[in-house]
Amino acid sequence: DNGTLTVLDTKTDAKVAAIKVGNAPGRVAVGSDDTIYVTNKGSNTVSVIRKGEWKEAAVIDVGTEPARLVVSPDNKMLYVVNATGRDNAEFGTMSAIDLATLQVKYEVNVGPEPRGIALLGNDIAVVTLYKEGELVQVDLVKQALTSTTNVHSIANASRAGSSGITTTIASSLGATKNCETFRPIPRSASISSCTFIVDISAAIAAPVRADTTT
Repeated sequence: DNGTLTVLDTKTDAKVAAIKVGNAPGRVAVGSDDTIYVTNKGSNTVSVIRKGEWKEAAVIDVGTEPARLVVSPDNKMLYVVNATGRDNAEFGTMSAIDLATLQVKYEVNVGPEPRGIALLGNDIAVVTLYKEGELVQVDLVKQALTSTTNVHSIANASRAGSSGITTTIASSLGATKNCETFRPIPRSASISSCTFIVDISAAIAAPVRADTTT
């Protein structure tokens, strides 16, 4: 880890630039204007890189150990999930950043050790909690946590009919995707690695931008 972001030309595989960012960079998100955002786990920051400039244009302070991030479909907001908050180590947070000012507009406590995040349009975020093995839903208009999906209980319940875990969980979020597989999920398992996260994104009719890879 040398604290750099390398930009490659996908047609030639040639290196376009190597950009110095923060300590322990992790995840990357790209806005519709091609602005690049990088989480820096060791610095508790997000680096901002403008297309064509190939240098760190700004640094945004977020929570402790930012994990994943996603840009809103309208390119107005950036949402970052952090392992813990800056003032409370018991709960992870979601930082909402205004991209016009590059300032944190608000933060929401989402639960212990959040890892993945997906947006359902501009108004709803779904966050995975690694430690709890659960999904939580955040209302981005009300700026508040609105619901928790009891993934562990649903996943290990008796199977009924031909629909599996994906149908049950996705339906609670307004989706209708079917899944033909079913297997118990240990409470200690990271749900950010389960395939139903991808299925939820695919099933939502509204635009979805997601970073849920583990």
